Amino acid sequence: MSFFAILVLSFFFCFSRQGQPMHQVAGGILWVVIAFAGLLASGECLIARRENDTHRALLLCPASHAAIYIGKLLASFFLSV
Repeated sequence: MSFFAILVLSFFFCFSRQGQPMHQVAGGILWVVIAFAGLLASGECLIARRENDTHRALLLCPASHAAIYIGKLLASFFLSV
């Protein structure tokens, strides 16, 4: 993710006039950074879950499927915020 952050910072400085960054595009670039960083983080979590075979363990859990889904949804939400 650090490589992605460096890439975005260098992309931000491409939008400049006479050496000063354009503040009109700063908000858009910030939202793109947040969205892609969230995608990278969630992708890493999904890879770890697949390698550890946690899906099968969750299916064997005595909890309801709705509770498991809501727990995973909340965890993903808090990870992205």
